[in-house]
Order: sequence, then structure tokens, then C-alpha cells
Amino acid sequence: MDFDLACKKITKYLESASSTPIIVDVADMSGIIRLEGHFKVGANVFCSSSKFCEKDSLPQIDKLIDYIQKRKKKIFLTHLSSFLKIQGEEELRNRLRSLLELSIEGKLVIVTYQCSELLKFSDPRIEAAGKIIKIDPVPGMQPKLPLLCFVSPELSSNYEAVADGLNNIAGIVENSDTDVIYVVTKKSKSSFSKSLYAIKQNSTAFEVLSKINPDIASVGNDAGTDEQWSWLMTELKEYDNWNDYIVKTFGGPNTLSLNIGNINKKPENEQWAYFLALKCNGVQNNDYLSNVVGNSSCLSDFWDNIYCLILKTDVKSKSFRKRYNERKDILSKIEIPINIRANFCKQVLQKKENAIYYLTDTCIQEKELIIQMICDYADIFDRKKMLSILSVVYPDLHSYLSDYDYGNEQLTEYFNAYKYNKVTNSIPFEFMDLVEKYAVDRIYYSVLDRRSSIVAKKDKSKSKMYFFDALGVEFLNYIRERCFSKNLSFDVDLAYCELPSITSLNKDFCKEFEFFIDVKDLDELKHKGKGSYTYEQTKLPLHLIEELKIIDHIINNVEKDLFTEGIERVFLIADHGASRLAVINEFENNWEMKVKGEHSGRCCPKSDIEGKPDFAVEDNDFWCLANYDRFKGGRKAAVEVHGGATLEEVVVPIIEIKKAGDKPKCEICESHRTITVSFKQKAKIKIFVAKLSETIIVSCNGKYYDAVPSDNKYIYDVVMPDIKRGHHSIDVYDGTTKIAEGLEFEAKSAGASENRYF
Repeated sequence: MDFDLACKKITKYLESASSTPIIVDVADMSGIIRLEGHFKVGANVFCSSSKFCEKDSLPQIDKLIDYIQKRKKKIFLTHLSSFLKIQGEEELRNRLRSLLELSIEGKLVIVTYQCSELLKFSDPRIEAAGKIIKIDPVPGMQPKLPLLCFVSPELSSNYEAVADGLNNIAGIVENSDTDVIYVVTKKSKSSFSKSLYAIKQNSTAFEVLSKINPDIASVGNDAGTDEQWSWLMTELKEYDNWNDYIVKTFGGPNTLSLNIGNINKKPENEQWAYFLALKCNGVQNNDYLSNVVGNSSCLSDFWDNIYCLILKTDVKSKSFRKRYNERKDILSKIEIPINIRANFCKQVLQKKENAIYYLTDTCIQEKELIIQMICDYADIFDRKKMLSILSVVYPDLHSYLSDYDYGNEQLTEYFNAYKYNKVTNSIPFEFMDLVEKYAVDRIYYSVLDRRSSIVAKKDKSKSKMYFFDALGVEFLNYIRERCFSKNLSFDVDLAYCELPSITSLNKDFCKEFEFFIDVKDLDELKHKGKGSYTYEQTKLPLHLIEELKIIDHIINNVEKDLFTEGIERVFLIADHGASRLAVINEFENNWEMKVKGEHSGRCCPKSDIEGKPDFAVEDNDFWCLANYDRFKGGRKAAVEVHGGATLEEVVVPIIEIKKAGDKPKCEICESHRTITVSFKQKAKIKIFVAKLSETIIVSCNGKYYDAVPSDNKYIYDVVMPDIKRGHHSIDVYDGTTKIAEGLEFEAKSAGASENRYF
């Protein structure tokens, strides 16, 4: 009906004796405004249902009814239907009908909004009694319900035109023509499954950020948790936009991959933001990291894939080496959780003998596994192949294991083999024969001098000495390489120690130095082990990892010493060496000591036994075993032993380290970077060294060759009979000090060259 007729009917009701309410439905905002303008006079009261709402809730009907029944007034109740619509059509109709049945002392006009089609009750008497009055809409206007968009309170500042809680929705519905009402509420869409309003749950920070930053939208909500998205939204308030945050926090899209080393130790939320930045912007100049990001949906995936995704690339793939190097570079800059590292080490074992190609020296777990792989597959990888692999996966172990020229053919053969056997955890028959041969020959007496005589001749002015307990000559190549990396000169003399090879009989040389430091770490490791590095817990030579670490620490100290005023040279001198192979041999001879437990059974006082044991050396009233036996009753060693007379126990280094100064320029002469070889024509190259010296030596493929001065000043000739065709590289030494490494040349077959002309 039209507005005027409706007003007459309402007025008639207000003046009647009726004790029950009526409903007046308006179809649009203008109807509400006109109705209020006409009847908001005198004693008439317009009361919004929101008055009976708690914060963020719908009206409490019992309080509403109590208010109505206690007042003998003419009340126009507004907004109720707009609240009830969120609970569904059935709830709206039931609530309105129950209100129509109230018995009241005043008058109640229930003003509904756009409910014309909903006010159809099962009891026809309600409408017949004139209890429902419907005001016609303005011509051309179509009733519509807005979309309710639920927004959680912490996100409310990102929206306009919001209703602060459900208690405020009705006023906005009936007094504005907005299509979307953003409702700040903790309620969820699922609580109103029968709602007549369409409801959208827009209560996550991800959805807010996605609207502002399309790049984030493309990543997907699962890339972060609700807490992470909320954190990021708060964080971005301090920046102009998402890209501004990336540039100022991580250095910009083009340098994201380069800055990964700065990320790992940051709080987890910042790590996640970095991952998100990579997802949004992609990765430049790092194929492996790009592959990792593409295969990661969240931060935990990201760290796991950095470590483990390499396992999906076959070692024979053309992309493997590049991806391996990129991965290793990343791992060298960050710390990965131990559970991820442990999981990788379990997975990589499925690769069997190829597992070693995937490993790196970036953590202790992988270093240990590298040694395990060497021991497990020593019969598959020969020495040359093993060294090639180690040069990539564990360069320090490669430096230790690489051949070293000990200045004597027999010593060189022995110690290079000893190192290999120590790493592979084996004692081949031919090496055991060599040990027993030298147990009788005792060649160190004929080819070496006593340590005391060599130390006596050294210039000890402006010096410092490290008394390095149990430093064997097996470590000389490693020490030399560490000195080269620090531009330090390395000079060494080999000597033999006093027997038995125990500290108490090998300390006299210390008194020749005004100042020395006693280094016990290596000796204690060999005697007691460290953590799981004991023979009882593992038969593998894992302690070698710690041995190299101890030596590296001392070389770092030496470098500092040489930059201290008043120190020009530093000596590393050992009292004795030690034997790992005597431990893994696990053999006791028939001679039993009267006094138990001394020196792991490697020596004993002559008075303890009668007669000369086999392979024993007599010195200082001790019998010292020169093979790998152990006297009965001796305490088994935890890691390595000394006290006996094997070469590794007796031969000791006297190392002098100084600043090297500027290295002389050194290169292969251009005309000899490609040479020809044949059965008759041995490999020969010329090298330029900007220094005159009679002790220039070249190392190639583990063998050493003298460089002979030529007629041209600073040009040296190097003849290498063992070199075959192929690509090779050389290292150059002046005496024992390395002055250049990795100089490359190619040897071609002379015959193949000639055949090209036929």
C-alpha cells in the first residue's frame, strides 16, 4: 500500500485498544526516513534493536521483550529484521511471530526492512487481522541485500566502511546503499550457515596483503601461517609497500640469492619473509636455489629442499656439478637445523657408492659420512679417483691425503701409503710386509738425523715454538697447503725421535727455546678420543676430522704470531708421532708385561720380560715394537698409539714457518701450454718463475719433478716421463714452500697430430 494509507492504518492501531504488536515493512531507505519523520513525535519512541546487543553479537531477545513489556509507551522497534536475516529465514519468521503474540500494555510497531516476501505466516489470521502493513517501494527501486565481509579485528585498519561488530550491521544495512559491508568480528562465516546475506570470510592477513600486492596473491595462502601473514602486514606498515620492504631489508630482488648468508640467523619471521621475497621475485644467477624455491611451498620446505633437493639430480646429469657447487656455496653460508642434516645423511645412503658425490664438508655429519663412504667403497674407488672426488667434496681431506715428497723414496712410498690406509681403514698385505721390513731395517737411522742435532742448528732468534705433542709427518702436506692459503713460507726437516716414542724421553729440545707453547690437544685426542671418536664406539677413522681441525687452529695462531712485533719465525716441533694402523691391527704378541697398561702395549721396560721379542727395538732400557703388535696386558688405545718404533711413531717434523712476502709470478710458458707426447717423446714443459732458485719443484698427478734452470733467466725446464696425453695441472714449489697451484697444460699425442695430415 502507499505510504499515506499505511500511516492511517498505523495511526489507527496506535489509537486502538489492541494489546498486541503489529509489523510495518518498509521497502527502502526513503520509507524508513519518511516513517520516522511522520511518527517520531510526542510520546512515540523509536528504539533500535541494537540497544539489546552486546559487543559483536546479535540482539538478546529476552532483554528486548522485557524492555517492551515494562513500558506503557508507543514503541517503534527498528533494525530487528536486519539482525534476524543473518540467522536465516526460518529464525526471522519464528521470532517475528512470537513477538506478534506478545500481550503488552503499550503499543509496539515492529519496523521490518525489505521483508515483504518473508512475512508469510502459516496462520492466515495474522494478515487478516491487519497485523502486517507493507509500504510500497519507490518506483524503480529493487530490494537488495549487501554482502557481509567478515574481517578479524587485527585487520580492520585495512578496510573502509566497516561495521564495528555484528551489533552494528543493521544500522548500516538500513541506512546506506553499500554493496559490501565489512564487519569487524571474531565470528566465523560457518556460524551463520542459513544467513540470507551472502557472507565472505575475509579475516586473514593474506587476503588483505593479496589485494595490495598481486605478487603475494600468486604465492598462495599456504606459503605462510596466519601468524606469519599477520606479522608481515604489521611489518609493512613501516614501509611504502612490499617491494620497498624487500629492497630495504634484503637488498633488492636482483641480490636476494647473494644475501642468503645474512638470513639464516635472523628471527624466523624474517627468514620466512625472505623466502616469500624469493617466491615473489624469483632467483637470479643461481639455478639450484631457483629450483629449491620452485619446489618449496613454505619455509620448512625451503630449508629442507636447500639441503635435500640435490638428491633428485643424477650424478651423471650435465647439470649436477653446477647445482652441486651452487648448493655447497649456499650451505657454506648458512646453518641448517640438525634434523634436516640427519635426514639428508639417511637419504643419501640410498645412492650407495654414488652417495659420496652428493656430500660436502659443510657440517660434521657429512664429513663423517664422507669418511664412511671411503671406507665402505675403498674397493670401488682407487686412490686417484678418491682424490679427484675429495678435491670437490672435502678439500681439507684431499690436502691431507695428497702425496707428499718426503725427500726419500722409501719414506715417500711409506707415508703416502700410510695416509691412504689410515683413511680407508685398512692394512693391505703389501703394506704390512713393508712395515715388518722396516721394523728390521730401521731406515730412519740411515736417512735421517736426530731431532736434537737439527734443532740445535736452527736460528731461534725472534722465534716462537709450539711443542706439538704427537704431530706426525703424515700431516705435512695439509700443513703446507694451509700455509700456502695464508701466504706463509713452509720449511721442514725430518728427524727421528728418541725411543721409546713417548713424551717423557722427547722433550729435551724445548730448553733451547726461550718461549714455547705446549700443544696437547692432538695427543689427548689420540689417547682419549673425543665424543664418539673412540675405537670402542666406531672403527672408522672419524677422529681425523678433529685432527685436521686442531692443526688448522694452530696454523691460525701461527699466522697471528707472525704479525706480532718481535716474532719472525714460528716452529712446530713434535716429540713423537702416532700410529692408527697399530690400533686397527688388533693383535697381541706372546710377550706379556709384568707391569700392565703402559703406552698401550707398544713398549715395555726390558726388566718386564725375558728375551728379545720379535720385531722389537732395544733403546733406553725399553723394548719398543717396530711392527703393529702389542705386548699382552697393555691397555688398548682409544684412537691411536705411540711408544713403538714404526716409522709413523718415530719420524718427526721440525717445521719452520715465516711470512712468505709476495709470491713470485709463476706460469707455464705460453708455447708449452699445449705439448705433444709419444713413446719416444717424453712430456716436457717450460715454466716461468720470477725467482732464481735451485730448489724449484713441480708436482703433477701426485708425483714430483725437479725444475732445472735453463739458459734463459727465470725459465725452468720440467721433464715428466710419466705424463700421458690429456689435461693436467701442476703445483710449483720453492723447496717445501708452495708458490703456485693449478697451472694447466694439455698433452696431445704426437701420432694423432701427424695423422691429421693424411
